[in-house]
Amino acid sequence: MVKYDFLNHSIIAHRGIYNNINIYENTLESIMYAVKNDLSVEIDIRLTKDNEIIVFHDDDMTRLLKLKDKVNSISITDLDYISHYHIPRLKEVLENVNGKVPIIIDVKEDSKIIRDQLFKLMNEYKGPFAIQSFNPEILKYFKKKKFVVGLLLNKKDKDYLDKDYDVDFLSIKYDILDKLECNRLKEKYYLIGWTIDNKEDVNLYIKYFNNLIIDNIEEVFR
Repeated sequence: MVKYDFLNHSIIAHRGIYNNINIYENTLESIMYAVKNDLSVEIDIRLTKDNEIIVFHDDDMTRLLKLKDKVNSISITDLDYISHYHIPRLKEVLENVNGKVPIIIDVKEDSKIIRDQLFKLMNEYKGPFAIQSFNPEILKYFKKKKFVVGLLLNKKDKDYLDKDYDVDFLSIKYDILDKLECNRLKEKYYLIGWTIDNKEDVNLYIKYFNNLIIDNIEEVFR
């Protein structure tokens, strides 16, 4: 069995299942909603001012909290106070998921602190997981730790697709590749397409990629 076979468990719920109205992205509610439906889940992590790893995508609080502050300028205590919904610590998410479904952790920033803390948490975690990032240096570090790692690539990175990467999978913006390019890349890597939010593209690109990260899941599959 290949060590990243767990990536085939199911389609991957982007930040859980949410609507950002009564269930917010990257929260225990959205993540456990995906778990309840036996879906793999992709989450994002950042570091607070007092070095707590939280599950949050943006580098500031403008979009979700209507605040201009950077995430790394706020302590976890202050964040708990000012946020109108609970932003979970990564350790909370791991305790709740507890190996029920695979987790893909998107590391949004790099530092020795976040590497060390993430390694400690995930080295003790018993469930299936993978680390992905746009930053190859993060992936080199966790590859040496024997973790399953994947490189994120966007449209602007397409010129890099002819390089060889020491990673287990590529996670690529789904609409920048055609079927032939996907087939070529699948000879070397497990290939994940991100992020699809409509049924038509899901039905098309599931034939191209090994798996897909999907947003707006309730609408896509209703």
